[in-house]
Amino acid sequence: MKTEEIQKLVKIAEESVKDLEEPLKSEGFKTILNRLMEEGSPKPKRPITKNTGAATYESSDHEVAKICESLNRTEFPEIEKITKALDQALFVLLIARDSADVDGLLPSQISKILNTVFRLPTTGAAIGMALGNARSLVDRKAVNVRGGQAYKYRIMREGEVHLQNVIAEGGSHEQEKN
Repeated sequence: MKTEEIQKLVKIAEESVKDLEEPLKSEGFKTILNRLMEEGSPKPKRPITKNTGAATYESSDHEVAKICESLNRTEFPEIEKITKALDQALFVLLIARDSADVDGLLPSQISKILNTVFRLPTTGAAIGMALGNARSLVDRKAVNVRGGQAYKYRIMREGEVHLQNVIAEGGSHEQEKN
């Protein structure tokens, strides 16, 4: 891998964890960078796992394609004010529900929408970490996806209120600690 490619991956990883606090920031950076660097190499086959009781979720890309096709980023100028991965994810969950009738997405789907529609650099890992720490703002349900387990997130009323406050305050709103 060329030096400039590695530098690009480092920047993406740094951007993905910029809103996290230590030690999550350091660990998240390492994890994201490793995953980005391994994307080009063949992945080992996963062992067959038994059913964990999680619902099976067909994460075909038709939902993401439906959302991407139905959204015009110029209709959502608020996204430019939102800088944190959590708030960007909440924004996507809200507009997916309200504009595309899709209630709940995987972190990888959220990051794909942010990348494709809004041209914002992020990763599924960064979105997953941000949403995983925001249990009062989102509902999360374990689902089986392609032989593995993931979480599908849906925005809750508290998440909508939080997002309204973020947008009203120009993207600088901090989540209240309980």
